[in-house]
Amino acid sequence: MPSRWKRRPDGSNWGDFGDDDELGRLNFLTPEARKRAAGYVEEGLTFCLSLPLNLPGGNIVHRLRHPPRLFALPRDEEGALNYNYPLANEKVGATDIVSDDYVTLATQYSTHWDTFAHVGQSFDADSDGVAEPVYYNGWRAGIDVVAPDPATGSARTSRLGVETMARAGLQGRGLMIDLCHHLGSSRRVVSYDDIMRIIEADCIEVEPGDLVCFYSGFGDRIVSSAGTLDRSDVQPAHCPELDGRDQRLLKWIDGTGLSALISDNFGIEALPA
Repeated sequence: MPSRWKRRPDGSNWGDFGDDDELGRLNFLTPEARKRAAGYVEEGLTFCLSLPLNLPGGNIVHRLRHPPRLFALPRDEEGALNYNYPLANEKVGATDIVSDDYVTLATQYSTHWDTFAHVGQSFDADSDGVAEPVYYNGWRAGIDVVAPDPATGSARTSRLGVETMARAGLQGRGLMIDLCHHLGSSRRVVSYDDIMRIIEADCIEVEPGDLVCFYSGFGDRIVSSAGTLDRSDVQPAHCPELDGRDQRLLKWIDGTGLSALISDNFGIEALPA
């Protein structure tokens, strides 16, 4: 039994992929699953699923998350900028001219991928009657997910960071369930029955390792607003969202072997979750 926990939350998959696992269902993205995904390629086209980094605009979605700011990189303490800078100033005969930027960015401002270090819970993993803050697979707050140094503000985590997922690779078969087409783009809580009707109508088969994307139409609203969303647009979001309390829906997600849920709305599931 792992030393980090003696009991796991009901319905969780702690330990299913190993005591020290940090990937969860991304373990279903096996070489075999990727090879199968490659077999679906017909035209070899590429396209981007990310929003522009400056959207949704303002801090309507979250009061603490502001748009990214782009700066020219300072070159010296006198305020000179490393922009259109001729390297001939450094070396006689040099012909290159360089420009450098830096960006401040809230990592959850625009399109992003949540890691297991994003949300944990208070849970009695030690089975001693006292709940402690833990994350996926029993990794501990304050030990494995460490708060920033108050002197520098630099954040770090020794476990469950996004770099762990990035190294594993997130390539696989993307599969879209079109909520917007079948249910409209208005506010609606989507049930297991709704999903099953869409899957049947569109002849969809979810395979182990699939990256399943729910298209709600809200991403279109963000783009068309050009950064001028109103608070009423997002609280609650006017789009279909999954019913996270529908036990049949949760069991279906678990049983398919899909590796990740993706959506063009903010939380995938409706609040209260």
